[in-house]
Amino acid sequence: MSTAPRRILIDDADSAIQYGAGWDAADTSKLDGLGNYGPVHAGTSHATTTDGSTLSFEFSGTSIIVFGTIDIANTTGVVTPTWTCLIDGVAIPEQNPTFKYPENNWNLCAQSQLSTGTHILTINVQTTGRTFYIDYLLYTPTADVDLDGAVLEYKNTDASVSFQSGWQTWGGQNVTQSNGASVALNFHGTAVTLIGYIPIELPKSSTGASYAIDGGPSTSFTLAGLAQGVTTTVYTVPILQITGLSPAVHKLVVTYNGDSSHTPLPVGVFYVTNTVVATADPPPPPPSSTSTFTSFHTSTRAPISAIVGAIIGGLVLIALLGGGIFWCRKRRRRVSALRPDPSALNLFLVSEEEPHTDSTQGTSVSGVRPLSRYSRPSTPQGGDATHSFHAPPSLMSTRRTASSYGSLSPPSRSFRDVEHAPLAPQRRPVVFQQTIDSGVRIPAHATQSLVEPEIVELPPGYSRD
Repeated sequence: MSTAPRRILIDDADSAIQYGAGWDAADTSKLDGLGNYGPVHAGTSHATTTDGSTLSFEFSGTSIIVFGTIDIANTTGVVTPTWTCLIDGVAIPEQNPTFKYPENNWNLCAQSQLSTGTHILTINVQTTGRTFYIDYLLYTPTADVDLDGAVLEYKNTDASVSFQSGWQTWGGQNVTQSNGASVALNFHGTAVTLIGYIPIELPKSSTGASYAIDGGPSTSFTLAGLAQGVTTTVYTVPILQITGLSPAVHKLVVTYNGDSSHTPLPVGVFYVTNTVVATADPPPPPPSSTSTFTSFHTSTRAPISAIVGAIIGGLVLIALLGGGIFWCRKRRRRVSALRPDPSALNLFLVSEEEPHTDSTQGTSVSGVRPLSRYSRPSTPQGGDATHSFHAPPSLMSTRRTASSYGSLSPPSRSFRDVEHAPLAPQRRPVVFQQTIDSGVRIPAHATQSLVEPEIVELPPGYSRD
């Protein structure tokens, strides 16, 4: 739900108001005791007794009200002074310009609905010598207006104003006569003024209250109430004025110290001299698996460039280490793929009891060729067969092994499937072939070798039977 923007108060002494000839600062000592609408705002007012005097004020907003002191003369049926208010050259209504009693804080003219944008207020004064007074303006700003240094209006219904228990509504304000009842205002600015009105219906005797800023020590002040002999409600009364605050966020707490037999504490509106507080740095994000780093804010800050450089250097180092580990593992897997698995070799070794021909006899050296993995032989088939003893020369042994074979499947991978750098020259494997009984020989492809073997014939052998 959107909220209406706070109105801006422009005092008569503000340089934003452009006065023509004939204007001077008024003697407010003659004005503060007039009527029951309270003293002039901030102790200043501008006045003119010159017929045709003008002033202008340029603003960007959607509504405006002009306040001043009304003090007309109407003895012969001719009212003086009179005034005309215009917005962008178009007259706007004056509010009861012929009221015959002098009053401060009087609504001289107003326009509650203006198009969004920049406008110019002009006031023309007609007088036969009677004084015309202007005190302050209130306007609703548009979103693009700079609020730094502006006096903002915080009404009692503002979200930044909070009341504890013990308060009641009274007209357009809140009042309390409960001891200890408090009201808090959160704002950012250097000064604050509390305005209220004193009801004639409630006790008039003075009492006390206190205030504290940002949880600091309490400061007492007096609630004067109504003076003896006053028989009517007094409006627009300054209740509390605080100045000289630091340009920061503050919390004001005002506490009532009286009771039901004394004048109440009224809260109608706060006027705050606003400051624009720079947005604080956001808190560091909670640790998570996706966070690259966490920033910390301390009273002593290292140079930003050094911090950024250290972080980037650390990330680069981590990336290099990770890349190195990945490369080493990948290379190890490639080298492992090139090495023959001893458990997968088709090894048939020479018996101690059988004749052994030196592997160097009849051995020729093959050309430089890459070697693929040795494939396991398929499951042995039944029947008499020729024993083949097939192994690389470096893996020859003297343990007896016997096995009979049927046909073996050819290697599933061809030489062209192996894509890696050539290894050192390999000796051609030697196959010792001995004919037993039937003389059946194992086909050449059963050797499961990519390098064509050299076959060495052994003397025939016969079974004992």
